[in-house]
Amino acid sequence: MTLTSKESGVIEVEGLESCNSKEASFQHQDSYTIVNTVLKMAKKRALIDAVLSATRASGLFTQDIEDFEETNQ
Repeated sequence: MTLTSKESGVIEVEGLESCNSKEASFQHQDSYTIVNTVLKMAKKRALIDAVLSATRASGLFTQDIEDFEETNQ
């Protein structure tokens, strides 16, 4: 995924990610639609990677639920 400046057309950042059909969330999906789903997920992850890299905000946000701390109330 490439993010470019609207003003100058200069490439600001590139995001890279991957996805595969062996991930747990895809195990029960129809084999005819899984290719499209995996492609879309990889694109989404690459966009998020590019935005977090461009804004230098990766320390503020997470995609992984395991990274959230539980709060005791």
